Amino acid sequence: NNEITLIPESFNNLKSLKSLNLSRNHLKCLSVSLFSNLQNLTILWLNHCELMYLPKEIGYLKNLERLGLKANCLQELPDEISQLENLKWLNLEKNELYELPDSFKKLKNISHLNLAENKLEKIPVYFYEMKNLHILLLKQNRIKNFDDESVVGLAFLQKLDLRGNPFLKKYQESKFEFYKQLLCLNNFIIEDSN
Repeated sequence: NNEITLIPESFNNLKSLKSLNLSRNHLKCLSVSLFSNLQNLTILWLNHCELMYLPKEIGYLKNLERLGLKANCLQELPDEISQLENLKWLNLEKNELYELPDSFKKLKNISHLNLAENKLEKIPVYFYEMKNLHILLLKQNRIKNFDDESVVGLAFLQKLDLRGNPFLKKYQESKFEFYKQLLCLNNFIIEDSN
């Protein structure tokens, strides 16, 4: 909330830094040196920063466990995001993502993934292999299909939010059968409670 547009070079000296919150600034782009010099970061918040892209050097942050990129202008993610092997929590809500890179499947430790309010048209099949994933938030995307394979593939989830996706319109008539398939989820949300 400081209206920073550029990250000061002095940040490069903070090599032991574990947590960094740069949210609600006007960064738009990030310096490569931020990633190469802050490799001990475990938490990085870049929410509401007007970011247009995420540099491939994000992959340098091998110790990162939590990454917040909510409410930016990201249309794609670099393949190098897959190098964040310790990442457990990722918030990409309110961006412009149409798809995720195939390399995303290498993020085997993610347990919380928020992709709400993007432009995704399908649930990547490799999500079915991400057995540590417990919370998947996909509300208000453009997902057109959710079938039996999706139900079986995502059975390990504890929470799945699919509200506001186009596929729901075709399930209005057969809602009971649709719910019945998903009873294995602790928290399944497909419509608003009001």
